[in-house]
Amino acid sequence: MSRTDRPTSLARLELDFDKDPAILHALGAELGLGVFTVDAEGRFVGWSAGAEQITGYSGAEVRGQLCQILEGPNCKGFSGLTALLHSATPEETGMENQECRVLTKDSRQVHLLGSVRVLRDASQTIYGAVGVFWDLTEVLSVNSPHALAQRARGLVGLIGQSAPMEEVFRRIQLAADSDVTTLITGESGTGKELAARAVHTLSERRDKPFVAINCSAIPESLLESELFGHVKGSFTGAIQDRRGVFESAN
Repeated sequence: MSRTDRPTSLARLELDFDKDPAILHALGAELGLGVFTVDAEGRFVGWSAGAEQITGYSGAEVRGQLCQILEGPNCKGFSGLTALLHSATPEETGMENQECRVLTKDSRQVHLLGSVRVLRDASQTIYGAVGVFWDLTEVLSVNSPHALAQRARGLVGLIGQSAPMEEVFRRIQLAADSDVTTLITGESGTGKELAARAVHTLSERRDKPFVAINCSAIPESLLESELFGHVKGSFTGAIQDRRGVFESAN
């Protein structure tokens, strides 16, 4: 009998993670989640494929060991896990959204975010805990002010590493991520057009035209025509249709 010929009831059983924990194991691995369990002494019992991928440590290396990987000197979040297991009051259920910087097996530092739930038996005695963590290293790196500055600088030539410039880079990225009209102000020579180019280059419109125009250099009588365009014969000298800069820039 082929897999597609199996009874519907059996197919449902295979997808019920209460009956088949392998589904949860696959979920953690596919989503890149680190899932683990520890006993009442704080020793690892379960260690998911996702935890292996994030830390570089295999299940064979960590099972039976104290959870020092998540309680090292660089770890500020999970450092209270062992203490929690030994002193949690009945009202305490675990730890939420704990940040932790740990060293992987190949000595890379990763930034984790995770939560822990203590496990209690019928008499409310703690017999262990289950936890999950995510690797936020790449997300934090991509969105850090320094990374935004590097991207803007590399794309359009903006230069600066001071706190005020880091704030400029942050605002440029915020503008680039939105669809709102953006007003850039500043004295002459401060780089307003460079900032506008950075917004365009970092936005989803990067493949569309960037049109810069110096309105103060255009005679008032021609400004409307430059901005909005005109059709042939609409005024003296309009010898052909012309697209305005708004239309050209879409």
